[in-house]
Amino acid sequence: MTVKAESSRQEKTRQELIDAMRVLLTQKPFEQISVNDICATSQNHRSTFYRYYHDKYDLLQDEFRTVRDLIDADNQIPSRKFIEKIVDFAHDNQRVFRNLTTANSHENMYYVLTAAMEQTLTEKLADAKGEQRYADDPIEQQIVASSRPDLVISLISGAIVNLMIHWVTTEQSTPKEEIVTFLSDGLYRICGVPEA
Repeated sequence: MTVKAESSRQEKTRQELIDAMRVLLTQKPFEQISVNDICATSQNHRSTFYRYYHDKYDLLQDEFRTVRDLIDADNQIPSRKFIEKIVDFAHDNQRVFRNLTTANSHENMYYVLTAAMEQTLTEKLADAKGEQRYADDPIEQQIVASSRPDLVISLISGAIVNLMIHWVTTEQSTPKEEIVTFLSDGLYRICGVPEA
């Protein structure tokens, strides 16, 4: 529900609300965060919050868009660099990741994270097709060649989110590079990319 062509004040207010959500996610699970908490932390009134967002889930989607923009800089479907950025983000934001996933009693956050990843990959694939540049990425080639690219994207998204949840919550001793290699190799196998 973010307003298009925002003024600098509107952008500043929106960013204050996003920053407040980030701060709160370091302190407690998402389901325990209220709109009042967000408003108090951002020092904005509830009416201001509702001018920009329907609810805290809408704000969380805007936060995901912000994170996607950071991770998405090279705009390639799960290339190793893209996977490294996801793993780095999960590692650097472990408490937030836990508070979005395992610290909640509702499983719907897994679906929210998976849907955000699916949206990212779908947008990346559309960009790649539009620019005719998917020929260099073997995973993109497999997705494009599939009779059901939507299912392949769903499979890849689920694999990424599940592994990040598992790693951040139980396997913290595994080095990041090992996680990146495991995930990259696994996605290549899942997508049927021949080994080099």
